[in-house]
Amino acid sequence: MGNVCCTPKEVKYSALNLQQLLAGSKQQVSDRPEVRATIREFSPKVVDVSIDPREFCLEGALARIDLELIGSNQEIMRLLGAELALKLLDKVDITGGRKTVTNELAPTVPGTQQKGNISLIEVKEKPQQRTDRVGSGKGQWDKGQTRKTVEMSATVSMSRKLGGQDVHVSVHSLTADTASQQLPVTSKELQDFVKVAISKAATDVVLEQMSLM
Repeated sequence: MGNVCCTPKEVKYSALNLQQLLAGSKQQVSDRPEVRATIREFSPKVVDVSIDPREFCLEGALARIDLELIGSNQEIMRLLGAELALKLLDKVDITGGRKTVTNELAPTVPGTQQKGNISLIEVKEKPQQRTDRVGSGKGQWDKGQTRKTVEMSATVSMSRKLGGQDVHVSVHSLTADTASQQLPVTSKELQDFVKVAISKAATDVVLEQMSLM
């Protein structure tokens, strides 16, 4: 078929089963910064194909994953990368309890510093919690600890060799999704988080299915 390959000896399973069992799976894929992944959707290109959980491969599947990033502001910025962070995060720079707001977020007022065509207003950070959004995710700034949820879409392939333990996953493309656009993600760390999340979840599923064979 080109999109699906399998070499079953005794058919017990289908790609549709895998799709249903992976949806909603949660995995912690990093400790510091803490990164939690939730698979919202896993869609093989072909769902009515039979596979053997002992040995199979699926190519070109679409996965939608929420990555929750928990760490310092600097750690989150490093994970996302400067270019992606500028597009995803609010246009503010949190430093030492103050934040610099561009004139896209606030009007020019008397006493405002001017820097080129951009107005910069320094305001003290309020002690109460502040909620930020990335895509449709939510988070909060609290004493330097940041929690951001980024919605992602990935095109992946997965396979398992006969006699092997883990399901191998390759990420072919990855985007961060907002309400208006999909932003390409080139960060190897973020790609690895997605790869590990799907691999762990798929491995758990096929091992459980094998125990029932």
